[in-house]
Amino acid sequence: MSRPLIVERTVNVLVESAALDPAFNRLSLVVVLAVFSFVRGGLWVGGNLRLFEDRLEFRPNGRNLQLHRPGSIGPIELRFDAKATAEMKRAILTNIVTVANSTGKLVFRCYEAESLFEDIRDAIAKTKPN
Repeated sequence: MSRPLIVERTVNVLVESAALDPAFNRLSLVVVLAVFSFVRGGLWVGGNLRLFEDRLEFRPNGRNLQLHRPGSIGPIELRFDAKATAEMKRAILTNIVTVANSTGKLVFRCYEAESLFEDIRDAIAKTKPN
């Protein structure tokens, strides 16, 4: 059964497996993104993040789907389990939120991240046993 949608936001998600489509041949951009991916551990990918009572879902936007190798950027789903946590790190312009569970993590940034972070923490708290 699908749980109700709490909020949907436009975000950038750090995707470790992101790779440009080989058909995209702008060498200067490929080099810059390769260096950034190596240093940061992935590429920031724009799209929509949907918060449900029991999970987060990320869907990349159309432009990113065009630029990246098929299957390398999502969609991504992270379910809240007993080990789920959420942390926010202050950054320039947009704060960075990391949500983790027992099998992985999702790192994203967006404007007004504080309110989304609070919604995520509330959702996680509701999934944990008392």
